[in-house]
Amino acid sequence: MTKVMKNYWVDIILLISGVVCLGTGYAIDFHLASTREVGMLVKKMHIWTGYIMTIAILLHVILHMSWLKNVTCKNFSSPEN
Repeated sequence: MTKVMKNYWVDIILLISGVVCLGTGYAIDFHLASTREVGMLVKKMHIWTGYIMTIAILLHVILHMSWLKNVTCKNFSSPEN
């Protein structure tokens, strides 16, 4: 798999897990579950999508590590005259 495709799939996973986590977070906060069982399911979905999002963020950072190093070095190096 190419680097572009790896980035694409990590970004898709981040998007989907982020949207689900956001939606379930609102459902939990505003008590939108119709029954206690649905509320427990929503809470479990919220927790697991948070775990998935955390892993995807770590993969995203790892995939962009060389870019992060280059930008950090460029921004913190002494200015050249």
